Amino acid sequence: MNIIRRLGLLAMIVTLGACATHSEPYDYGAFKESDPRSILVLMPTNESPEAQAEYGVWAQTHRPQAESGYYVFPAALVNATFRSNGMTQGDDIQKIPLNKLRDIFGADAVLYLNIEQYGTSYRLIESVTKVKISGRLLDARTGRELWRGTANASNQENQQNQNQGILGALISAAINQIADTVGDRSYDVAGIADYRLLGAGGNRDMLYGPRSPHYWKNPQPVQP
Repeated sequence: MNIIRRLGLLAMIVTLGACATHSEPYDYGAFKESDPRSILVLMPTNESPEAQAEYGVWAQTHRPQAESGYYVFPAALVNATFRSNGMTQGDDIQKIPLNKLRDIFGADAVLYLNIEQYGTSYRLIESVTKVKISGRLLDARTGRELWRGTANASNQENQQNQNQGILGALISAAINQIADTVGDRSYDVAGIADYRLLGAGGNRDMLYGPRSPHYWKNPQPVQP
């Protein structure tokens, strides 16, 4: 991703705002007790019909976690390790026992992702690109769930209604669909969803890791 594309993605994140916010506080007791320092992100499982969805989401999960203060195992290394053992699908990779993953990679925690929606759909007067993903973080030593969350993003967020008439809307939708398909808009939208799901600092987000200056500013666990 070149610098212009990165700046564009960050601008979209800021402009669109977060869609994974919740009012109720999250119980971070297990997370703080485990205190993971390294995270292994597994290839996602994929419920969408888009074959490229797994890599589109997975390739962009490492940056928000690294920026949140964790050591994240490089996707290229992880992918090469699984491929050398004949495993190329998220469904198969996520069935590997936790103790085996820890023996191979030495990770403190393992992140499991699932893609619920990914891609561009054409409607009568609009073309919509949506991505929805969910994730859960498990302690690689005990199997205990440390955190879980869901996030989504769309290219239509905060769009202003335009009085362009039915014909203009139809033409615009057709043009947008072609642009979204050729330009792989789903990839950019997936990047936003990844940041919303895996970036630290929000009410129910993952906690900041030990490499972040905000590490000690993590919220206290909810009292029972």
